[in-house]
Amino acid sequence: MARAMKNMGLTRLVLVEPQEFPSDKADARSSGAVDLLTNAKVVSSLPEAVAGCGLVIGTSARSRHIPWPLINPRQTAIQVLQEAP
Repeated sequence: MARAMKNMGLTRLVLVEPQEFPSDKADARSSGAVDLLTNAKVVSSLPEAVAGCGLVIGTSARSRHIPWPLINPRQTAIQVLQEAP
């Protein structure tokens, strides 16, 4: 995750109750993005993690039966641009 974030210019990583943190395995997989892990904020709940965020978008490869609104990547990009300051 840290490497993907860094590739996209994202810098603020917030972790909700990670099983293991800090993690040598995560550092090894971050491939040059250890700074994001080093500066990551650890919180105890999702509401705490997203406090102060104007827009929150979640993604998953898993098929879910949760009644969340679903939008495709193109629609997501349009919404992000509309919400940007």
